[in-house]
Amino acid sequence: MADARLEIYTARTDYTGADRADLRVGTTDPVGKLFEPPAGLRGCGARAGSSARWDEIRTRYTDRARASYRVRREAWLALRHRGSVTLVCDCAHPDTCLATVAAELLARALPGLAVLRGERRPQQAILQQGVR
Repeated sequence: MADARLEIYTARTDYTGADRADLRVGTTDPVGKLFEPPAGLRGCGARAGSSARWDEIRTRYTDRARASYRVRREAWLALRHRGSVTLVCDCAHPDTCLATVAAELLARALPGLAVLRGERRPQQAILQQGVR
């Protein structure tokens, strides 16, 4: 039997598809908890600051996510059986968003088993759910 392949997307919080995983601080989403940043760490605030500030945020978040992977590796690997996951955050800019970093890290954790698909638009949730 072939290994399952995971399609990884990111989106803003208005995305409502069945594969939605909210990774914001305080999330109760079990998948989102794997990628939850520490309190006070927000990527979207970096867009108004310097690239050095974003680099610091990205590094701190990456360290946190890697620690999550070490402790909850099986949960990370089990995501490949979902078919798709959309990591949501309230940042407006994907290039300074922790969901984008999380998506990249998840893809690296599943070499050959995951593919990054980029940012979903809100209306894609409706199409994904089969409502036309």
